[in-house]
Amino acid sequence: MHREVVYPSASEFVPKNSARQRCDLVVTENPDTELFDPIAEQKLIEQASGTLFGEVVHTMNPDRVGVEPSVCYWVEVKSVAQHAYIDGVPMPNHGYARELTKGPMADIAKLASEPSIWHAAMMVILFAESDTVIEHDLTQLVHACLNADLPVGTPEIESVPISDRAGNTRCGIGVIPLRL
Repeated sequence: MHREVVYPSASEFVPKNSARQRCDLVVTENPDTELFDPIAEQKLIEQASGTLFGEVVHTMNPDRVGVEPSVCYWVEVKSVAQHAYIDGVPMPNHGYARELTKGPMADIAKLASEPSIWHAAMMVILFAESDTVIEHDLTQLVHACLNADLPVGTPEIESVPISDRAGNTRCGIGVIPLRL
C-alpha cells in the first residue's frame, strides 16, 4: 500500500510534482512494488530533448519501472463527523451534510476522470451518534452520487462503537466501489 501517490495523468506540459493531484492510498499486489509514473517518463524525454540526443528523442523508449496504474486499486479517503467540537464546545457539525457529500463526490469525479485508473473506491470514515445515522447517511451519499451520474457501486458499510466524542458514539467505514 502506498500513501499520497500522484495521479498518473499524462499532460501536454510536465507539471511539478507539487502541482499534481494526489490519491490517498494506492494498493498494489506487493507493497514493495513501485508504481509506473507516465509524467516521470515524460520528464526524462523532455530532459533528453535538450541534449546531444535531441534529434532521436522521439524514438526513446525508457525502461518502464513499476506496475501500471491500471492494475492498482486507488482509494480516496474522507473523514466526517456528525458532531464536532466548535470553539471547544461539543455540538452538531453545521457543515456535516456538505462535508459528507462535497468532498467525496469531488474525489469520486477525480478518480473517474483518470483513464489510467481502472480499479478504485471512495472510503468514508464517518463518526456519528448511531448505526442508523451511519447507514442512512452513507446510503444518501451514494444516491447523491448516482443523481450526479458518478459511477458508484453498492457500498460496504461497517461500524464499531467508540468512546463518546462530542456526541459521536459510533465509527462507521463505508467503502464505495467505483464502476470504471
